[in-house]
Amino acid sequence: MLLQTAQLYSISLPHNLKSACIMKKCISYLRAENDNPPSSPSLIKVCNYLGITATEKHHAIDDAYAAWQIIGALSGGEES
Repeated sequence: MLLQTAQLYSISLPHNLKSACIMKKCISYLRAENDNPPSSPSLIKVCNYLGITATEKHHAIDDAYAAWQIIGALSGGEES
């Protein structure tokens, strides 16, 4: 998504920039740790599964905050 946005606005990104899809990593983690994780990498499904409150509005700031909470939950850190 970052690459697509940069291309849309003709913004150059650093060549050494690395990114990852948190939802894909999250599902892989949950499949390894649990018997019945969500079947697809949906932000709302993962939040519900982890007990994180998220909105279905898909505003950038809300989605970023939900992703941050997921990372915190998976790393054993604070989610709020």
